[in-house]
Amino acid sequence: MHPFRAAVESGEFDTIGRIFAQAVVLHSPIAHRPYHGRETVAAIIATVADMLADFRFEKEIGAPNAEDRALVFTAKVGDLDIEGCDFLHTGDDGLIDEITVMLRPLKAVTLFAERMSERMAMRLLPSDPSATDTGRGAPYPASDKTALKEVHDGLAGTGGVGSAGSGVGDRPE
Repeated sequence: MHPFRAAVESGEFDTIGRIFAQAVVLHSPIAHRPYHGRETVAAIIATVADMLADFRFEKEIGAPNAEDRALVFTAKVGDLDIEGCDFLHTGDDGLIDEITVMLRPLKAVTLFAERMSERMAMRLLPSDPSATDTGRGAPYPASDKTALKEVHDGLAGTGGVGSAGSGVGDRPE
């Protein structure tokens, strides 16, 4: 079992950053540019875990010691089923240095994008200014607010098909 799968399945989101390279890159299915850095990627993974229900890996593709692995998963966002695949690349040091996530179907992905943006905003501006809890009992250090702001800003304008900045449904003039 890949260490990423093991960490996700055991709910180790407060320490998941330890399996990422410092310069890890995450290619998001909903943001227009990749995210960089261990803290940023760990914040995204923890937020996704909080948001998705009934998450389970269905299949792991790739040889046990291969640099590249694919983890196929299913979950629920709201009352919609969502399917996806995490494509992972592991560097020579054994740490994940690249993650590419694919999601489907569009209706569930659109809801996912909306909720992800809302969750990141809530983490940036909690109703209780002293709050430092991720909802999983793990501390959420104030130093990670920069990572959250980067994620939230990257999600701005991902309002769905045909929305400004979505790139979907845009037509050349």
